[in-house]
This record gives sequence, structure tokens and C-alpha cells, in this order.
Amino acid sequence: MSYEKVLSCQNELSTIHFDMLVCDEGHRLKNSSNKVLKVLNDLKISKKVLLTGTPIQNDLVEFYNIINFINPSALGSFQSFQKDFIKPILRSREVNCINRDTIKRGELKSSELIELTKEFTLRRTSSILSGYLTQKTDIILFCPPTELQIMLFKFVLSSKKFNTLLREDNFNNSLTLITLFKKICNSPSLLFQDKLFNSLIENEESSIDLTALSKKTASSKVNILIPLLIEINEVGDKTVLISNYTQTLDLLETVLQKLNISFLRLDGSTPNNLRDKLVNDFNKQHVLKNSVFLLSAKSGGVGLNLIGASRLILFDNDWNPSIDLQAMARIHRDGQTKPVFIYRIMTTGCIDEKIFQRQLMKNNLSDKFLDNKTDSKLNLFDMNDLKDLFTVNEKTLSNTHDLLQCDCSGKGEDISSISIDSDDTNEESDTPRGWITALDYKQEDQKPKKQQVSMINALIEYKHYNPNNISEGLDCGDSVTKNIIQKSKERSIPIPITYMLTKVTNCTSV
Repeated sequence: MSYEKVLSCQNELSTIHFDMLVCDEGHRLKNSSNKVLKVLNDLKISKKVLLTGTPIQNDLVEFYNIINFINPSALGSFQSFQKDFIKPILRSREVNCINRDTIKRGELKSSELIELTKEFTLRRTSSILSGYLTQKTDIILFCPPTELQIMLFKFVLSSKKFNTLLREDNFNNSLTLITLFKKICNSPSLLFQDKLFNSLIENEESSIDLTALSKKTASSKVNILIPLLIEINEVGDKTVLISNYTQTLDLLETVLQKLNISFLRLDGSTPNNLRDKLVNDFNKQHVLKNSVFLLSAKSGGVGLNLIGASRLILFDNDWNPSIDLQAMARIHRDGQTKPVFIYRIMTTGCIDEKIFQRQLMKNNLSDKFLDNKTDSKLNLFDMNDLKDLFTVNEKTLSNTHDLLQCDCSGKGEDISSISIDSDDTNEESDTPRGWITALDYKQEDQKPKKQQVSMINALIEYKHYNPNNISEGLDCGDSVTKNIIQKSKERSIPIPITYMLTKVTNCTSV
């Protein structure tokens, strides 16, 4: 039965003696205050099996909650776990950590935690299915912010209220600011209903033309989405189009309607009894009947099998990498017969890229404990540098590519040839930087190199493409994207992409 059904039937369940409990999508039990978790614990079932693709979604607290449910007391009390494992591990993983004893203690605690949990965890990665799945191509598209988006970013950054909220160092304030910046990235039209933005407009001087917010050309993401949808339609493939936000889904629905593209939509408001019908209709019907499945990442990103589509577009990203990974897995599943293409759209040099970079580090956190990967280079990322999230780089083609410090020509090279001497992260620069403490000097000097090493490890399999350098004879791995670039050049219009990263996963049928 579903977790929702468990809550509604808890009285009936309490009268039954169960020998074994099997929990699918077990990461839904990650929160200790979860009502379903309490009901299941009260059933006093001695044998439990928990299935999940993402046991570590955000942090080790969630991991503890899952383990404590499946194997109570194996990790001790939460207070002792926090003291013995969480704090020393996280301290050692901070970018600014240069104390050798702190780093060594964190590594020892990581190894100890792995040893403790491997007795009752069984790890199986998606690679085990590689012989049964079709080829998958991951494509990250970096799109240049429009003039209006740049103007909006500058307006918010220069406002008194923004700086006040930032200085207060309050989580809710930070979340509000992050949401505002993500709305600007998705589409300025989303700002009409944003309370913070409206308060800024009322209280701050601005030359922004509010009527321009609703123009379809105001969003760089929409500017690439439209040709993507058109080109995919021309090759006759179905598409799953995903967003994390209901307001953005409303926007995307309007775009689809204006393009006269047929679609189905599933979000949090969709009744449970209609979900299976929508999925079955989409998978079975001809592409002309319903060519796009509009999906909420949080409400429909888990468990759905949408193999009727061979293309997926993730319009925005979530702070939690597992949300996006689960959503992107909807089409690359057992039963898929076509090669799969997954597009991630990001606004160049803006918060989209920063969140993506932090996602990569969270995935590394999961890999560290589940695969026993001991390379300390994977563990370095500063999650507390909030100001960096709101920095807008107007000149970059891709801030993510910049972090790699890769000097490739953007013609399909990868970064496997880049070698980083581990000792480099301990070397000091000779460049004078004014009067700062010795500790600050060392921390500042190490950070860029550590970020570079982290990004290289996370993106090692991706190839790099600068759209301006993609010629007719160059294969970028996706005819749809290549056609968009070539047609832009032929029409002498700006290419809606500043940079591309692509990764092909070859899977051979057995």
C-alpha cells in the first residue's frame, strides 16, 4: 500500500502482526518527524527491508534517520552520532579546512561509518542495468541571460532590502532570495506574483519596464526551450518537460499552447486515480495525440514510467540533487526502445549554475559512503558561501566550465587529460593581496584549486562544446541541438546557447 494509505489505515494495521515490512522509495522516511515513519515504527515489525535509489539526499542526518528505522540503535543515539560522526566528517570536508588533524579525523570517521553500515546495506548502481537499457545522452545547455534578466539581477542586488536580508543570515531569508533569483532565471514573468519583488518595486527606484516582464523573449530558458520543442517534434519524438515549480509549469503550459503542441500535465493537484491513466495514455498514444508530458518534479518525479518519451527536458534544478536525478530517470527505464536524450537548461553565470555545482558535491557525499570512494578530492566544496550564489557573471560562457580551468577549444574535448597535482592545493601563491591574516591567506589561496579538483572529478566524462565552434562536420552527439545552432548561424541570429556539456552512456542490449 502507499505511504498515504498507511496513515489512513493505521488503526487497522495496528491489529495485524506482520513478519516483514518492505518499504519502496524508502528515502521518503528520511525525516524523523514523518508521521508515516512513526506509524511504521509503532507496528513493531522485526524484519525490515528498505529500497531506495537515494539514501542520502541532503545530509547525514537523513541517512541516520533511515538507518535508525531499518536497524535501530546500530548507530547509537542521534546525539552521539552527531558528535562522533556528523561534526568531524563535515568539518574535515569544508573547503576552508587546512588543519591536518581535523582532515585525518574526518577521514577516519568516514571509514568507521562505512564499516558500520556495510553490514546491513547492499549497494546496486544503475550500471547493473546497462545491458538492458538503451544509449543515454546527457546534455547540459548554458543559455545567456537576456538584457532584462541582467537588469533584474542588478536591481535586486543593489537594493537595500536584499543586502539587509543577506546580512541577517537567516535561513528563511536565504530561501526567499534564492527563490527570487531562480524565478528570474526561469522567466521574469514569474515575478508578477512574487511578494519580495513587488515590495522592492514599491520601495526602490527602478527603471524597469514592468510590461516587458511578460514578453516571451524575456527568458533565455524559454528562448532555447521553443526551438528545442520544435526540433524534437520534427524528428517525431515525445518529450517529458519537467519543472520543480507549479508557477513555472503554468508558464510552460502557455508556451506549449502557443506552439500548438499537444500535451498532458501531472502535478500535485492531479488526483491519484487519474495519474495511472495519464501515464498509460501518454505511453500508448501516437506522438500527434500527446507529444509532451508536463510534469512536476516533486509530485511526479518518483516511480513514474514514461518510456513513451525518448527526450526529457529539465527546465530548472532543485537544491536537492536526488529530486532532479529521480525526475530525469523517468524515461531511461526498462522497456525503453529508443536512444534517450536528457537536456538540462541553465542560465549562464547565474544561480542555476551555482546550484548545479553544489548538486554535484552532494552526489559525491552519497557516493562517498555508499561506494567507499576514498578520494578526498571529491569532498571539497564550500556550502556556506551564500554570497557566491547571487553573483552574476555576465561575461562567462559557462561558470561551470570556468571552474574546470580548461583551455580547450570547445570542439568536443573532455577533461580526462587535465592533471592536477594534489600538492598544488597546498602551495601558496606569490601574488600579494594586501593585509590579511596568515590563516585567511592560506584559505583563500587553496579554495580555487580545491573547487577545480572537485569539478573535474564530477564532470570527468563530459565533452565540451562551444556553439560558435561547432561546424557542420562536427558531431556534438545530438542532431536536435546541432540543428538549432546551425539554423541560428544561417539566419544570423544569436545562438541561444553559450556552452554545452555532453555525456554519452552506451548501453548494449543483451
